[in-house]
Amino acid sequence: MGQRANLIVVEYGKYELFYSHWAANTLPRDLFWSPEFATAFIQMQRKVDESGWLDDVWAEGGAVIDWDKKVFLLFGGEDFLWDVPLRRIYLQLVSYIWQGWEIRWAYEGIADIADYVNYPRSKVISN
Repeated sequence: MGQRANLIVVEYGKYELFYSHWAANTLPRDLFWSPEFATAFIQMQRKVDESGWLDDVWAEGGAVIDWDKKVFLLFGGEDFLWDVPLRRIYLQLVSYIWQGWEIRWAYEGIADIADYVNYPRSKVISN
């Protein structure tokens, strides 16, 4: 088993892709506290090349922290995936902590994450 996630940091027009085998169910907690804290958490995970992208079968969580555009995009966390009112409250709280950032939920999971960094959606959607 595992809680697989792709995590991305965007800076200077380029993205770095990271993989975590265990963080998908705890991403909302792990990334909550600030852009700096979240970036440090992501950079502690395993850096991978494009072969490290998960597909929609295996990706149980994901996030993009875009320092260039000040956008935070995420999905994951067992409670937040299925409890819409709880997710709304969480996103409001994140907006308060991440002042000046646009906070987004990736409703289509890993496909939204791939779309954000212009990685072909077809490579993360299973047949």
